[in-house]
Amino acid sequence: MEINCEHHQILLELIRQVPDLKDELQPLIQTDKWSLDKRHSLINLLVQHLLHSDSLSSKFCEQIQNIFPRYFIAFIHRLYTAVNFSNKITNQISIKQRFLVLLAQILQDYPSLHTITENHLLSTDTCLIEWNEESPKKKLKTKVNNINDHVYLLVATLRLLLLSNSKINLVHSWKWNTLIHLLQNTDDDNVKWLAFLCLSIVFNMSSNQQDLYRPNVSNTTIFKINDLINSKSTLPHSISTCDNLFIDNDFKKRTVFISGIPLSKYNMDKKLNDNETQIEIKMTYTPTIDKCLREIALSVTLGWTTLIYSSISNGKTLIVEYIAQQIGKRLIKIQCSDHMDSKVLLGTYQCTDKPGEFIWTPGLLVEATSEGHWLLMEDIDAASSDVLSTIKSLIETKSIGYGSISPDFRLFLTQRDTGVPVQSNELIHLLKCVFCIVIPSYTDSEIIQIMENLPIWNNDLQLFQMKLFQLYQSLQNTKGSINTRLVTLRDLLKCCHRLSSLSISLSVDRQLAFYDVLDCFASFLPKLNRLEIIQSIGTLFNMNNQEAEFYALKSMLEFDDRDSQYFSIGHVKLEIQKKKIQSLQQQYCFAKTRTAMYILERIARCVQMNEPVLLCGETGKNFIFSFRNFYFVFEGCGKTTLVQYLAQKT
Repeated sequence: MEINCEHHQILLELIRQVPDLKDELQPLIQTDKWSLDKRHSLINLLVQHLLHSDSLSSKFCEQIQNIFPRYFIAFIHRLYTAVNFSNKITNQISIKQRFLVLLAQILQDYPSLHTITENHLLSTDTCLIEWNEESPKKKLKTKVNNINDHVYLLVATLRLLLLSNSKINLVHSWKWNTLIHLLQNTDDDNVKWLAFLCLSIVFNMSSNQQDLYRPNVSNTTIFKINDLINSKSTLPHSISTCDNLFIDNDFKKRTVFISGIPLSKYNMDKKLNDNETQIEIKMTYTPTIDKCLREIALSVTLGWTTLIYSSISNGKTLIVEYIAQQIGKRLIKIQCSDHMDSKVLLGTYQCTDKPGEFIWTPGLLVEATSEGHWLLMEDIDAASSDVLSTIKSLIETKSIGYGSISPDFRLFLTQRDTGVPVQSNELIHLLKCVFCIVIPSYTDSEIIQIMENLPIWNNDLQLFQMKLFQLYQSLQNTKGSINTRLVTLRDLLKCCHRLSSLSISLSVDRQLAFYDVLDCFASFLPKLNRLEIIQSIGTLFNMNNQEAEFYALKSMLEFDDRDSQYFSIGHVKLEIQKKKIQSLQQQYCFAKTRTAMYILERIARCVQMNEPVLLCGETGKNFIFSFRNFYFVFEGCGKTTLVQYLAQKT
């Protein structure tokens, strides 16, 4: 990026607003290119000035806040990392105290920094003001010499105590005898009144106790301190020309921007274990998705419990997974049902190998809250009353009774739009305590945009894309019975994924593509409603009705298990992993009926595409009867047998 006239003017404007930076910015103005290194140099310069500003009144902080409104929080993220994880900073205690004062001053305008503040409080146990008993003449030992700075330190302490989540950390970790000595020995009414306010919160004084220990200060002092505590700075404009000096990727090591909302990154240096794999999630930013990402990112920064409400297959879980992956957080997912009780969330005692010995195994909720993970509870409307009561208690009391809750913990809930009003009283009360985000159904243009951004469309499939979308539209408008599910966006995207490896111009792949579309869009329909859909799918592949019905309903699939390298069933070919030892395996008597072969081919295709499979059918009810000295055994409809047979052959 060349430093054109615009960037040159922006740097001059920055010098005009912050004259103290003139000497440091001169080399940047004289450079020919506005490169990544130059931008990082400017970022480091501003961060250092934020931390080493001489005055605790945060004048320079307010200047940066007004000059760089978009990237101000990103500067704080970078500053937090430097203060807590850098080994290059000398005098760590003084630096951490100064950073804590800075956070206390900006929290009123930036509540999204509460999480960073609470984490910083957990990492330091040093009080802002220290009492020196060896120097009774000085009485007060602070990190600065100006008496006005004592007031700023106490105001920062009071603001931190007013935070409900950080109060517990402060009360148990800081030494408050300093303020008691300060209240008894100082002659400054401002300092005396601030110390009294802090102690009244620490000791949770009642109104009578406050009247008993209240220091003798004038009303003028009280009003003056009240104005200082509640002083509101002018919020910057959302757009500033100085923001054009940077791009979002300049802060990618510490901050990630989700639809314009800055989120702090975690586990920056942590690598996955050898047995952990993570697939990168690629998101298409449609207007609906962008709005939803922005709302969820906002709820994350503010620490709210979020309920995502949408129809089935609308991306509720995927959006949360995407944000968690972008910022490096571990996401724990729980599928709720009425068979799950609170033991899954809280934990239970389990027996060990030693008789009579039991150990406590924490549940998923306790693990997530203690270690700062994210927890996603899917289909919360299907949860039992016990689980709903536990979640409601967690949201209201910020406690579960098992240890403290990490500031990084976030809770997400999802609920499907089934068209049936909520009947559970527990769920109704829970919904009043959460931040609800409704994801509307995607428009046709958004669905086409999602399909076009899939990296699967070759030249053969490019023209087939719109035909597939038109088929999806026609199936969406088809009225189904109460026992028949509708075609969803997930079916469309799964079909696109299957067609990605095929070439429709080839006759073999053309038939396999026909079976894939049939499997994705019509396999779950009853036989009476399937014929019309089969004919519609056949028109996509230039088949007449008789040809489509023959391939879908009457054709016999080819079967070949004699090859030592591949197992073939219909149009699916699976590679055999290793040579089977027939003597050690159970031999199955498999009747190759058309129904069995059809289901086996569908299972094999799912295995080939790494797709999860759910086999539905009558549960195996074993019964035996004899006929002419022959025993016949019937075991359900063969779900397990089909999977075992396919596993044996491959």
